[in-house]
Amino acid sequence: LGFAPDDASRPTGELSGGWRVRVALARLLLSKPDLLVLDEPTNHLDLDTIAWLEQTLKELPGGLLFVSHDRDFIDGVADRIVELAAGTAVEYTVRGGTTAAEQGGFAAFIEQREERLAQLRAAKSQQDRKLAQTERFIERFRYKASKARQVQSRIKAVEKVDRIEIPDHRQLVARFAFPQPQRSGRVVAELSGVTKAYDGHVILTGVDLAIERGRKVAMIGPNGAGKTTLLRMLAGSLEPDAGTIELGHNVDVAVVDQHQAEVLDLDRSVLEEFRTALADRHRDVNHRSMLGAFGFPGDLADRKVGQLSGGERTRLGLAKAMASPVNLLLLDEPTNHLDLSSRDVLEDAINAYPGTVLLITHDRHVIRGVADAIVEVGGGIARWFDGTYEELQWRREAAGLPSGAASPAKSGGTRGGGSAPPPAPASAAKGRGAAEDKRRAADLRNARHRATKDLRREVGRLESELAKVEARVADLTRQLADPEVYADGEQVKRLVAEHGSAKDRAAELLTAWESAQTRLEQAEADVEASFG
Repeated sequence: LGFAPDDASRPTGELSGGWRVRVALARLLLSKPDLLVLDEPTNHLDLDTIAWLEQTLKELPGGLLFVSHDRDFIDGVADRIVELAAGTAVEYTVRGGTTAAEQGGFAAFIEQREERLAQLRAAKSQQDRKLAQTERFIERFRYKASKARQVQSRIKAVEKVDRIEIPDHRQLVARFAFPQPQRSGRVVAELSGVTKAYDGHVILTGVDLAIERGRKVAMIGPNGAGKTTLLRMLAGSLEPDAGTIELGHNVDVAVVDQHQAEVLDLDRSVLEEFRTALADRHRDVNHRSMLGAFGFPGDLADRKVGQLSGGERTRLGLAKAMASPVNLLLLDEPTNHLDLSSRDVLEDAINAYPGTVLLITHDRHVIRGVADAIVEVGGGIARWFDGTYEELQWRREAAGLPSGAASPAKSGGTRGGGSAPPPAPASAAKGRGAAEDKRRAADLRNARHRATKDLRREVGRLESELAKVEARVADLTRQLADPEVYADGEQVKRLVAEHGSAKDRAAELLTAWESAQTRLEQAEADVEASFG
């Protein structure tokens, strides 16, 4: 769990929230229970600890029951999933026997749920036809004396029917139309030689970073490594001890932190609370449309904030920040307390957001879904990686780098997020290399980004469109597999034609994606070759 031998005697009051969770986990795991019950165990844990916990729980001799909205964690640990929805609890076995199960438990769950829903829809369709036939008989012969006994028998039969209900598993549909922010300078934020310490304990030393316009950057690292401190310094609520932080031309910042939902007025309606952030500056914004995109459509916008769940309040706080036309958005663990649909909304919102985003999260699914660059914070430094999370993991594995966990952070007060790690070793500063090497690396990074930005966007657009078309092909395939469809010849013709067109479009998109991906790889290679 990352604790050093000397930490054994430390009061838990000195630890940050994430490290206290580790203490609680250690106590539970060492007790070797017959049944271990965990509620959102990955909240407040960093990526290395989550990976360790996954492996530990898989080897647990006893039973395990856990609540989680972390897809990757569910994939790694669960062999059964119980979904609570629409007042029902349905269990799915998600290991073995299917192709989806090889991809992970969550993928198998989705596959099985779709199969179950298809069966329910077919059964409901058959039930509805029989009921309609019975009701027609009742209406036709209701007043005919010779049929009175049969009519009464059918009326009683209809009343006793247990109607099949189809659970509503529709995802939140997000169609974002953000206010267009003013265009910022090419470099949105630049940190030069930034150092920060609390009570003699160094958190960050000599950090150099440059964030360019339009990037979606995920910041990862151990708890207490200084991620929130960096975010607060960028927001201007915290000053560095040394070095400079400069925001670019026309940069306007909004912050969504882990406690955003706690500052909402519980007595206001959702719409009233939303308007407090925008009414004075953006009277032309379609408030209800924006709230609908964040999962508050129609009457839900008129509910009191106090009636909302924790995840709904977090979504409302996120909506208030993102609807304002700022061009730099700083997000600190926004996925905590969000359910799966809300996390999907968050991903869609970040991808649709026209400005620059710097995001702290330990949700690997969200990182993969939105980030085009990664900043690794740890050991007093911050390393920039210009690429996706999968690319970073691949390079770390290829280099044989261990994941490792950092030591627990000692409390440093509220100024920097409530925690700070032990002093960074002197070798860390030396290991950062010479100034010339750093300059060349920065030049290469910026050149690569400029040369491939449009291609990256094209690849991302094609991937997104291809995923939608492939989903449509799968949906049409399921419809054509339903025998009842063939009772309607015109519908069959339409479905077959649409299925063929969708498959052709998927093939076109795949070819275009492969071409764009090849051009992107070549462009990256050309840039690196030009730097020797």
